[in-house]
Amino acid sequence: MANLTEAGFVSSSPIQEHSIPLILEGKDIFAQAETGSGKTGAFAIPVIQKQIASGQKGLCLVLSPTRELAQQTHRAFETFGRNVGITAVNVIGGESMSKQQKLLENGVTVIVGTPGRINDMARKRHINLKAVDTVVFDEADRLFDMGFKKDIEYLLKMIPSKRQMIMMSATTNQDVLRTAYKFHSQPEEIRLSEDNLVVDAIDQSLVMINYKEKFPYLVNLLRVEKPESSFIFCNTQFETHLVGEWLTRMGFKASFISGKLAQNKRTRLIQDFRDKKIQHLVCTDVAARGLDIKNVQLVVNYQLPNEADNYVHRVGRTGRAGESGKAISFCAFEDCENLEGIKSVLGEDIPKIDVEDKDFAQDVCGRPRIDGKTLKVLDRKPQKEKMEKTMAKKEKKVKQTTSRNSAPRSPSLAPFMVTAENYDEALNQALGHFKVKDPEMLENKVVKKTGKKFLMFGKEEITYEFTKKTKGKKQRKSAGEKKMNADENAQGNRAETSQTDKKRTAEPVDFTGTPEKLEPFITELFAKMGLELTFEIEVQDRRMKVDIRGEDIGLVLTNKKQLMFSIETIIRQFLFRRELINKQSQLAVYAHGTNPKPARTTSRYDDIEEEDDDNIGNREHHGEREFNGADYGEVKRERRPRRRNPNGNRSGNGNRRSASGRGGNRNGNRAGGGRRRDNRPQNHTDEFLQDMARILRDQVLEEGEVRMTKSLNPYERRIVHETLHDDQRVKTESEGDGKYKQIKIVKIAD
Repeated sequence: MANLTEAGFVSSSPIQEHSIPLILEGKDIFAQAETGSGKTGAFAIPVIQKQIASGQKGLCLVLSPTRELAQQTHRAFETFGRNVGITAVNVIGGESMSKQQKLLENGVTVIVGTPGRINDMARKRHINLKAVDTVVFDEADRLFDMGFKKDIEYLLKMIPSKRQMIMMSATTNQDVLRTAYKFHSQPEEIRLSEDNLVVDAIDQSLVMINYKEKFPYLVNLLRVEKPESSFIFCNTQFETHLVGEWLTRMGFKASFISGKLAQNKRTRLIQDFRDKKIQHLVCTDVAARGLDIKNVQLVVNYQLPNEADNYVHRVGRTGRAGESGKAISFCAFEDCENLEGIKSVLGEDIPKIDVEDKDFAQDVCGRPRIDGKTLKVLDRKPQKEKMEKTMAKKEKKVKQTTSRNSAPRSPSLAPFMVTAENYDEALNQALGHFKVKDPEMLENKVVKKTGKKFLMFGKEEITYEFTKKTKGKKQRKSAGEKKMNADENAQGNRAETSQTDKKRTAEPVDFTGTPEKLEPFITELFAKMGLELTFEIEVQDRRMKVDIRGEDIGLVLTNKKQLMFSIETIIRQFLFRRELINKQSQLAVYAHGTNPKPARTTSRYDDIEEEDDDNIGNREHHGEREFNGADYGEVKRERRPRRRNPNGNRSGNGNRRSASGRGGNRNGNRAGGGRRRDNRPQNHTDEFLQDMARILRDQVLEEGEVRMTKSLNPYERRIVHETLHDDQRVKTESEGDGKYKQIKIVKIAD
C-alpha cells in the first residue's frame, strides 16, 4: 500500500474494481475500457499481489504493442513492486540483447516487452516459457492490428495450458477473443462505457481547413491555448519531422518522435516530454497507445488517422485519470474519407469550429526542406551566399585551366613519332614509350609515307604519330572501327567507307514470307509462358503489326504494360537475328481486351477505323460499361470492336492462332473479351457510377437487404455518396482500410 500511495493512488477506478477481484481468483478476463481509465493498474496490482502470495514462484509475461508502452508498463511494475521482492525486466527491440540476457539470467518475476524481441529471446532459450503462469495482453487490440498474431500464437503454444490470460483493450477486437478461444481460454468479459469510447472530460472539436492553412492555424492555436503539454499527431514520418522542425523554427519548445529515430533517442524524448523540457511533441501513432503522461491539456490531430480506432487512442492522451482535456482535429479535403469511419466508431458527430481570418498566424516562417529518404533537414542557404560560392568555384576552375595550359606539357602526353615498315612494329614501340599495355589508350595518324626504293620492290617506310588519349575522350570503339583503323594504318589509303553499302542496309526489309516464319515462334513463346493468348499478324506494304488478344490479356497490360513491351522486344530480336528486320523496319505490337484505347508499342498505324455499328452485334463498346445489379457492383469488361485494315478486310495476311492450339479461350468464346485477371479496381465514368448507385438503391428498397459495391477509389466513392445523399430512404457508409474501399447501402427503417 505504501508503494501505491507514493504513486498517487487514492481510490480505485471502475475498471480496477471489476478486474482486480477476478484476477486474484485466477480467472481469465477480457476487459474493455476507455483510454485513461487505469487499465495498467488493473492488471499490475493483482499480478504483484499474486506473486507475493506465491513466494515469487511464477513468471508473468506482459506483451505490449510498442516499445514506449512496454517501457511505461515496466516502470509501473518497478514502482508498485518496490521492496516486495518483485523483479521486472524490460525486453524490447532497439536495445542491447546481451544486457537483457544478463538481466534475465539473474532471475525475474515479471517480463515486459514487445512480441518480436520476446519471441527471439525465447527461441534462443534465454526465456523459459514453461515457467510462465500469467500472460497479459496490454492494448490487445493494437497487438493484433500491428500484425503480432503469429508471434503471440507461437508464445501461447510454448506456454503451459494451465496459465492465466489477461487481455486489456480500449476497443473491441474479435480476433483477440478468437485467439483466446483457440487456446482453450473462456475469459470473463468486462465492458465499461462500451458506447462511449472517449471519456466525457475531453472536449472534442473539428476544424475544416485546407492543407496549406493547417500550420498557420496550429501556430495561432498554440499561442492562444498556451498548453503546458500537447501531442500533435501526424500520419507519416515525413509530415511528423516537417511539422516538428517547423515549430522549432517558430520558437516553440517542440520536438518530434517516429519509428525512424533510434530507440535510445525515442526514450530520451519521451522522458524530456514527461519532465516538461519539451512542451509540444509531434508524433505518429507510435505514441498514441497507452502512454500515460500527466497534465497533457491539448491533443491536435494534424492529420486524421487512417484507422478510426486510432482516433480514440490519440485523443485519449489527454483527459486522463479524471482530468479535463481538449482534442482538436484538422480536416482537409484529403482527410475527409477518414472522417466518416471516425464518426461511425464514436457513434456521434464531432462539433465543428467556425474559422475566421484572425485564427491564422500571419508571421509563419518559410517551410523547412526535408529529405524524403533520410528525413534530414536540408538547410536552404541565402541566394547571395549561394551565388558567391558558385562564382568562386568558376574562378578557381579558370585559374586551374590557365595554369595547366601555361605549364610545359607532360612527356607522357607529348606526341611520339616513329618510322617503321608496318603498323604492328610502330605500335609496339609506342606502347613501350607510353608505358601502357592497352592499344585502345593510344591514337595515331600517318604523317609521312615513303615509296619503295625500286618501282616494284624494296622496303616501304611509314612515319606514324602516336598520342595518348585523355580521360575525357571516349576510348571504346566497335570491332568494325578497330579493323578499319588497322587497315588504314597498314595500307595508308583506306580512310572512307562505301556510302552505297550504308544506303543498302538502311532500306526497310520486305516482310513477304515473314509471317509464316514468325507464327510458330510466337505460338511456342506463348505456350512456354503459360498464357492463353491468340495473335494475328498483318502486313501492310513494308509495315508489320502483331495483334494480341485472349483470356490472359489482362496480364499483358498490368504493371504499365511491361509484359507487352517484353513480348515486342523478343519478337524484334527473333526477326533481327534472322535478318528479317533492321532498325529502320516498322513493327508494332497491339494488345486488345481491357483498355478503352488499344495499347501498342509504336504509333505507326493511325489509319485503322472501327467497324460499323450494324456489324458490332451483341459485343460491348469500350467506355460503355453495363452494370449487372445481381453482382452487387460487379462490372463487366467490354471487348473492343474488331478492326478493319486499309484494304477493308477484318483480318490481316496472317491467321489467328492460340498458344494452346485452340482458336479461342477456355470457354470456347472468341478470345480477348474476358475480365481482367488482376485485382486492381478500375476507373468508371460518373454516369456509370450514378447508375450503379441507383440500381443498388432500388434493390435495397425492394428486397430490404444490405448491398455492397466493389472497391472504389475516393473520387468514385464521392460520386456514389452524392448520388444517394438526398434520398432519405437509404444511407451509405464506406467500409475497409486503405485507399480503395467498398460502400455499404442500407435501408433506413420507417
